[in-house]
Amino acid sequence: MIAQQVIEDACEWAIMHGVAFRQVDNSARHCPFSIAPMTMKRNVYQHLCNVTPMVAKLINRVSEDHDFLQVSLGDVAKADPFFGHLIQLHHQAHGDINNRKRVVRQPLLLLRTDYMDDKQNGAKVVEFNGIAAGMAPFGQKAAELHQYIQQQWPHTYQDWAENPSAIPEKNTALTQLGSGIAVAAFKVKNEAGDSGKPTFMMVTQRITHKNDSETASLSVIACSV
Repeated sequence: MIAQQVIEDACEWAIMHGVAFRQVDNSARHCPFSIAPMTMKRNVYQHLCNVTPMVAKLINRVSEDHDFLQVSLGDVAKADPFFGHLIQLHHQAHGDINNRKRVVRQPLLLLRTDYMDDKQNGAKVVEFNGIAAGMAPFGQKAAELHQYIQQQWPHTYQDWAENPSAIPEKNTALTQLGSGIAVAAFKVKNEAGDSGKPTFMMVTQRITHKNDSETASLSVIACSV
């Protein structure tokens, strides 16, 4: 049982530090969170750190194979109007197999890879997501929330930690996300010969998930100055 004071303090910290969703009435509501992080064996974690860049490179290579994408996803586009519109935009940007266009651009992959650690088969990829703005802000802020609870409410943290002797991993996802976008923006600006500061635009949803998108935008700005 968690004391009401701890619950209220943790929820207030979450809202004040951007671990929240903006509601329809323009108020904020904290996101679901845990009191302490889950544990993972060090060798499994290190293995995932080693293979994740390779998974990202594989996904990036597939995304750049325009012939393969248009042919393999053609039937899906016929069955799903929204997906069909995406394929239509892809044709407009990259042409088709008989008239492939060379687009001057700098690809940037922002990817969250989800793994499930099976006891028998080991860690397997269950999903990868390249459009969720909240993946970096919520990941880093959740780690900071756990650190706050550990310092402010050590007994509660110990009660809910799977392994009290486990060492929390430092999560810098938001910082790295902002740095990656800033580096890409500067590279595009320099290659295009533009003067002044590079331009970065983030398109966000009107209501939900706006807090985390704003947090990500601020991180990019901080990396750009």
